[in-house]
Amino acid sequence: PVWRLTDDVTGVWQARGGIADPYRGNAAHRRLAVERGATLVDRTPVDEIRAVGGAYEVDAGGTTYGAGRVVLAADAWTNELLAHFDRRLPLTVTKEQVTYFASPDVGAFALDRFPVWIWMDDPSFYGFPAYGEAGPKVAQDCGGSPVTPDSRTFEPDEAIRARVREFHAGRLPAALGPEIYTKTCLYTMTPERDFVLDRLPDAPGVVIGLGAAHGFNFASVIGRILVELALDDTSPSSDELGAFRVDRPALLAAAARGAELREQNEVARRRAMERVKANGLVMKLTDAEWQWDRKKLTFYFTADGPRFRRAVLSLTTAHSSSPRRAHSAARV
Repeated sequence: PVWRLTDDVTGVWQARGGIADPYRGNAAHRRLAVERGATLVDRTPVDEIRAVGGAYEVDAGGTTYGAGRVVLAADAWTNELLAHFDRRLPLTVTKEQVTYFASPDVGAFALDRFPVWIWMDDPSFYGFPAYGEAGPKVAQDCGGSPVTPDSRTFEPDEAIRARVREFHAGRLPAALGPEIYTKTCLYTMTPERDFVLDRLPDAPGVVIGLGAAHGFNFASVIGRILVELALDDTSPSSDELGAFRVDRPALLAAAARGAELREQNEVARRRAMERVKANGLVMKLTDAEWQWDRKKLTFYFTADGPRFRRAVLSLTTAHSSSPRRAHSAARV
């Protein structure tokens, strides 16, 4: 009854849907691992992985670990670890966020009255009943900007916050109230948003697992498959894993396109540096990045306030040979 729906909206009810509590789930997985002999080493970055005599050595936190098999499940840091094997996947890392609202009618969003939901459209939104906080949880799905683990911040994105409020004001107004808090996270996605569950073809002792922003939901089955691939070189689920291969056509095509774009990024960066020097601009240009469809070129630079507008106009003009390519952007 809290939804405001029009006649053109089609709903699908999944009676077996529900909440998988990440706090309890992660704690259970960690406890089970320790009980079975695992040693968990938190906040310890991996410095190097190398093949040694048919096995592997992993340098992490000043310690070298030896292993016959290695499982990589590093999410946003996946390509950093794959670099040790001269491989890179076409992954997009974005900063996303969820918000909890203190609804004025929180009882309407009780766990036994209100379901987990997702609004499949563009943009897409999703939400949870009041669980763990004194109000419902809501978010936009895949609404964030590309980042890296090093460049991401923990500050909420005001544009996403505005889109979430606008959607709920029209469709689910009872959910809105004072904001309890907003929390950011990272999505790491393949081009088609499918998993990667496979052994590396040129390093069969290395297994890679990527949940494509749904890793926790499938953690138990993904973990089982990765262990089977690592220990047995196969899995009872192998007939279903073709869509998740590391060398599937969609990833290979996107990787080739990514390599081409990286070359074009470097060309754009060099052109921009020439324009900076020619115009005597006092600024530091750190990077240039074309969007996948080449409709937008983003420059990353620092400059003081008075010179900011001049810097933006100069860099934009240098790359606006056609209307399609004139949408360049800059960040301070």
